[in-house]
Order: sequence, then C-alpha cells, then structure tokens
Amino acid sequence: MATIVGGTRWATQVPVRGTFWADLAGGLIVAGAGTAFAFISISVAGLIGVGEATLASPRAWTTRPRSRRRGDIERGDQPRRQRR
Repeated sequence: MATIVGGTRWATQVPVRGTFWADLAGGLIVAGAGTAFAFISISVAGLIGVGEATLASPRAWTTRPRSRRRGDIERGDQPRRQRR
C-alpha cells in the first residue's frame, strides 16, 4: 500500500510542461506494481477460512453451471428453455 501511495505522489508532481516518459511513467509504474502486490495480499487475507461451498469461494464463481450442456458453453449459445 505504501508503494501505491509513493507512486501516486510521484505522479502528482508532474510539471506543467513535463513529458510522459521523463516525468509521469515512473510514478505510474511504481503505483501499478504496488497495486499488483496489494491486491494479491488483500485477496489472500480476505479469503482465509472461506470454505469451498460458500459464495465467497473463488471456485463458486469460476466453475460452469451444471444445468447447461458442454456444447452450449463451447459455442456460446443461450441456454434452452425447458418445456412445461
């Protein structure tokens, strides 16, 4: 998180007639690297202790639904309506 703050602060100090590579790119790269590290650690900390069967589980959001057939998913077709 401190890396994000440092990169953002660096990026806000750009002079009026500054150029992208000389004045702005360094701060954006530092803030981007800090964001990558922060999101990974925050996600791990937030998901500690979450079971596989809960809605907060990453597996619940990435598995395909059981009600659709494999061919429909591969072709991108809409699910078929069930007859009444």
